[in-house]
Amino acid sequence: MKTKIFYCMLLLFSINFLACSDGEDGMDGLDGEQGPQGEQGPMGPQGIEGNANVTQYTFGEHDFSVSSSVNLDIPDVTEEEIKQSSWHVYMVRPGGNVYPIPGWGVDGMTEYRIYMLHVPANNGSARITITIKNGTGEIYAELIVIRVIANNTEDLSSKEAELPNIDFRDYEAVRSYYGLND
Repeated sequence: MKTKIFYCMLLLFSINFLACSDGEDGMDGLDGEQGPQGEQGPMGPQGIEGNANVTQYTFGEHDFSVSSSVNLDIPDVTEEEIKQSSWHVYMVRPGGNVYPIPGWGVDGMTEYRIYMLHVPANNGSARITITIKNGTGEIYAELIVIRVIANNTEDLSSKEAELPNIDFRDYEAVRSYYGLND
């Protein structure tokens, strides 16, 4: 009797095992009708106020240990536009570390300054000069300038200025706030 039960169980198991093969699926049937439009989702959070007047300029490598200064020329900028823009300068090491200027470079060994002026020739340009104040200089793979053009100007001589709540010495914070790609 136990043998018959064993063979019956074995037969049922074998049928079940063979019926669950991973064979090929048949052809798909016709698509059904389009369903009704779903409900509108909830409104997302308000993003930061946009400003399409932000530009990032990227310049190539410079070795400050060989040449203690470099001029970065940004074409087609008037003297008035220079005054109505906020300019942020960063130096990027070959390994990717970013240093805001004015400020100290690698390991605090060299202090850098920037100067800016308008060059009227050839439709005008903004010239940013990065120079060593103290130290011997290092090699930087990229020099980055971020320009934020004012949407409007206001005389604040009798008020305190309100700037965005970001650390302008932190390149990643500035890049993220203004939505710039790397």
